[in-house]
Amino acid sequence: MAGKRKNDGYKPKKSKIFTREEMETFLQMEIFLLMKVVMIVGIAGACRSQELCDLNVDNVQDMGNVVIINISDSKNGTSRTFTTTADNDCSICHLAIFKK
Repeated sequence: MAGKRKNDGYKPKKSKIFTREEMETFLQMEIFLLMKVVMIVGIAGACRSQELCDLNVDNVQDMGNVVIINISDSKNGTSRTFTTTADNDCSICHLAIFKK
């Protein structure tokens, strides 16, 4: 019976997350360009941290108004491709950040 009470008082740590407004504010800033690109790729492609670390320039193709990103070695062993485009609805153009 003593083993059931070992976890009394334990409170797991909650991860802090950015709100949409905080991300838009960050993207509008004039600094941290690489971090902005990593954030856009990570969100647009639902990437794991290791996939972002393994990404290199050869995996990214600029086709003008579309950027094609290929994740070749994912955790489950399959490769996947996703795109990011110029979105007219968004106040911040992700494609312009990529091209900088």
